[in-house]
Amino acid sequence: MLRKSMIFILPLVLLVGCAGLQQFIESDTTGSILLEEAVDTAGYTLGLMAAEKPEFRAQVEHYYQEIATQVLTVAVVNAGLQQLMDQGIAYQVLAYKMARIVRLAGGQIDAEGNITEVGKITTGMLEIGIQGYLTALQNSGAV
Repeated sequence: MLRKSMIFILPLVLLVGCAGLQQFIESDTTGSILLEEAVDTAGYTLGLMAAEKPEFRAQVEHYYQEIATQVLTVAVVNAGLQQLMDQGIAYQVLAYKMARIVRLAGGQIDAEGNITEVGKITTGMLEIGIQGYLTALQNSGAV
């Protein structure tokens, strides 16, 4: 008797559990956490790349300084991504990933790949990326 009832109860529990998991994944809190993790990872990756090339590091830090002294603008974001695109294939992949982060945050990208709206990317979120960047520099011995 117990076995027969388990055959009906187990699928029901799995169905309810999966629905709850799906709802958790789609929640604003979870999306925000995943977006922050993506920004942190991109910042860390950028830091590892900057640690290998001092001239590239100077360019990255110039853009970070520009963002810190101004508001986050589409022009500055596009200039930074273009700078990545000009560095080589690994940098192009990182630029693509960063553009995806912007798109996932509600930003808009035109047909040429230029960002036209940054979405939910804020200077506070960029601070997370900067911390990842600085951690990578420190871990690699560049500072």
